[in-house]
Amino acid sequence: MEGLTPPFYSRTDELLYKIYLKLQGGSMPGLTANDINTLSKLNAILEDGELISQSQFNDTIMALRGNVPVNANTLEKLYNIIQGMQSLKREDFDTLEELNAILSDADLVRIQDLADALVALNLKQRKFQFYFPDSQWDDDHNQSLRRDRFVMRGKITALTDDFTNALSAVSYKTRIDTSSTWAYHLNTSALQNWINANISGNEQTGTRYWIRCIPTYKSGHYDEAMNVLTYVV
Repeated sequence: MEGLTPPFYSRTDELLYKIYLKLQGGSMPGLTANDINTLSKLNAILEDGELISQSQFNDTIMALRGNVPVNANTLEKLYNIIQGMQSLKREDFDTLEELNAILSDADLVRIQDLADALVALNLKQRKFQFYFPDSQWDDDHNQSLRRDRFVMRGKITALTDDFTNALSAVSYKTRIDTSSTWAYHLNTSALQNWINANISGNEQTGTRYWIRCIPTYKSGHYDEAMNVLTYVV
């Protein structure tokens, strides 16, 4: 304030100069209500101040907090909910509304839905692919690639076959691994009956046996062919 003398260029300068003189007098401990005893004096001092109203303050807090539910309407409550999610207990959800609020964006699956999805994957379904290079067996035809038999363990069910165009039909032969005798089966129904009567256990520890496919070629067809035997364990 030193060097500040009338004339003053604003009401603020004048008021501040008078306050400065009083503080310099030595007999006054500080400002009194009379120093700023009118709204105009206060406005003059604060006319350059950036103030915020109570309404503006509340709006700012609401914007910071966001649109949270009532049960988490303070940062402290929200923090406690987040901390609690590390180890949730039944008592953490005392209303259906609270549970729905937390799970509203969760991707959940019911046990039945999961079971149905696993069934749809056919995880227990298997296939044999019997392959026949051609219908000839003389020395000019290589049958080393022929795959007409497989070894199995345990019961199988739901047998279906699907053979390629060169074949008119397929039949099967089977034998227990410890036997040298083959049993003949005209179709998958007969094959299933033999399995039901002679095979026990599962695919890890059940009865070991052979399944052989016998192709029947259409007249005039001699090329490679395949039969796919689908089954369920």
